[in-house]
Amino acid sequence: LVDESALPAAGTILDHLPAHCLVTLYAEVSDAADQINLSERPSTDVRWLHRLPSRAAPGSLLLQTARSLSLPEGAMCWVACEATAMREIRRVLLNERSLERTLLVTRGYWKAGASDHPDHDMGE
Repeated sequence: LVDESALPAAGTILDHLPAHCLVTLYAEVSDAADQINLSERPSTDVRWLHRLPSRAAPGSLLLQTARSLSLPEGAMCWVACEATAMREIRRVLLNERSLERTLLVTRGYWKAGASDHPDHDMGE
């Protein structure tokens, strides 16, 4: 679960995953113009979430997605987006979706209304 700030990192991660890993990537962006080719991996399913048509707040579409996820046994999640949304998504995945803490990595890449937000914000 990422927003446009994490797309470069998502692409790097995808390029370094073993070929047998199945990946569903939910990427929240303003609109279709922000979609980019992240990876040539055939086992990656990228699902683009567009904020502009619904005037959604940053991170809100990712949060809705987190609440509706059905995670298979052993699934791992990487969340990288606006810091406040990341914390709420983290809470949902741990408490509502029962994801094991060791299978979750979170990063708050930026914070709405703040400048110079630390890029090491992990929400822990």
